[in-house]
Amino acid sequence: MVDGLEKNTDIQLYGRTWTVQIKALPLFVSRLNAQNPHVEGAVALILSVLLAGLAYSYMRAREREVKAGMERSRLAAIVESSNDAIIAKSLEGVVTDWNRAAEKMFGYSAGEAIGRTVQSLIVPPEYSLEEVSVLRRIANNEVVKHFSSMRRRKDGSLLDVSVTVSPIHGADGRILGAAKTVRDISEQKEHESNIRRLNASLEQQVQTRTAQIQKYSALQKAILFNAGSAIIASDRNGAVTVFNPAAEAMLGYTAEEMLGRQSWMLLHDSAEVMTRAVVLAAELGQAVEPGLQALVVRARMGKPDTSEWTLISKDGRRIPTLMTISALRSEEDEIIGYLGIATDLTERRRNELALEKSERFLRTLTDNLPGMVGYWGADLRCSFANYGYEAWFGKSMHEMLGIHVRDMMGEDIYRQSEPHLHAVLNGEIQQYERVHVMPNGTIASTGKFNFKSSRRQRVAVKPSITGICISISTR
Repeated sequence: MVDGLEKNTDIQLYGRTWTVQIKALPLFVSRLNAQNPHVEGAVALILSVLLAGLAYSYMRAREREVKAGMERSRLAAIVESSNDAIIAKSLEGVVTDWNRAAEKMFGYSAGEAIGRTVQSLIVPPEYSLEEVSVLRRIANNEVVKHFSSMRRRKDGSLLDVSVTVSPIHGADGRILGAAKTVRDISEQKEHESNIRRLNASLEQQVQTRTAQIQKYSALQKAILFNAGSAIIASDRNGAVTVFNPAAEAMLGYTAEEMLGRQSWMLLHDSAEVMTRAVVLAAELGQAVEPGLQALVVRARMGKPDTSEWTLISKDGRRIPTLMTISALRSEEDEIIGYLGIATDLTERRRNELALEKSERFLRTLTDNLPGMVGYWGADLRCSFANYGYEAWFGKSMHEMLGIHVRDMMGEDIYRQSEPHLHAVLNGEIQQYERVHVMPNGTIASTGKFNFKSSRRQRVAVKPSITGICISISTR
């Protein structure tokens, strides 16, 4: 029997039944220091909460460790797959990490590089102080800006690199080393060098081209200002854009009066332009308007047109000119204007009239002489013959022009006369007589031939022959 702190029990011993009573006395109970059940329940509850918290903390720590491991794996994968060399080193410059890109870039395997100093591996001697300075600044927690430098491969060759350096912090925040990202910029540097060379070449070309343009501009100005012919240019619509000093002198207008203010057609005889338009329309088989088109229609076809035009000066004088008109074209072969070069024919016309008058007088005079008068060039071809040649040789004046003396005389007479002709060409005066046979074969007269060369004249021209033959049959 158990009742609280008292227990009764029967024990069989030696054939008898013994009843044993066990009872806790108050003094015993007090000395047990037993806790209040409510307190024990609270303690148990607290312990349960603590155990749950520990378990939660463990699970969270485990989760963070797994995530950290995954992050480390991700970062390791990024480092290994990077095209840039990524190198980790201590503050003493000893390599602690060396990715695949570093192996490829510098030629050292990770096993060869880790544990050695960066300076001994890839830093040229002339850049050693740069490396020391970077490590010192990283150790002092200073920001190191991105910079360009030079590094050395395992085979000793050098390459241009771009370098970015960041500190590596420990768990307690202390700086343990530096992480360096190195990018090969040799190709970029080569491109930059090529660009600089191209820029320098381009600048030289620009300078050369500018000098050429200045030279051509000076030449153009020299031609425009010193040309003896009038030079007039216009845009596509005929508005004058160039009017040189010779044009001013010929036509009486100033360049200021003409440039951009007047049309080329101001200078032309409208009746002549209209007549020329009709002629050109018939010649070209297309309509030609009696205006600017009549002047430039051939030039628009790519054919410079040289024709005689009458220009009207400011004071109304009519000036005969020989004008060549060409189209001005752009690099795209588009017509952007027209250029005309005009030569004043006034003096030439005056000389032509004087020459024509002189020739009429000379022909009248020679045609009335009782004999032959002719002019022969160094090639022994006739350039002038009077009427006497028709009577003596049966050839008209027109037939005589350009004929060779052999063809005129015939082979026999030419052989007789040839020594005298060559002597004349050498500057000697020749006079001789011979019997002349008329075209009908009869001996009609005896001729006296006088030949004189122009070589004796103090003029730088080819020798020529002036021949006068008269009949002496009645002498």
